[in-house]
Amino acid sequence: MTQDAKRNALHDLPMWVVTENPKDMPGMFVARLNIWNDEANRYLPTNAAVARKNRDELWVEMHQKGLTFVMRDPNDAPQIVGVFL
Repeated sequence: MTQDAKRNALHDLPMWVVTENPKDMPGMFVARLNIWNDEANRYLPTNAAVARKNRDELWVEMHQKGLTFVMRDPNDAPQIVGVFL
C-alpha cells in the first residue's frame, strides 16, 4: 500500500476511543472521536464524545452507527477499553 493510499484509508476511518471512568467524567463509559491528522501523522481527538453510565448502552449506540469494537492494545493507557471503528 502506498503512503497516499494509507493516508486516504485513514481519512475514511474515524476512531472512537472508549475509556472507562475518565477523570473528566467519573463513573462513565466515554467514546471520544479521533480523526486522522496529516500534519501530526497520527489520530488526534476532537470535541465529539458519547458518554453513558452503562457500558451496554454505549455499545448498542455505537453498533447502531455501524461501528465495530476492537479491544485495547496492551500498550494502550490502562483506562482505554478499546476502540470503535
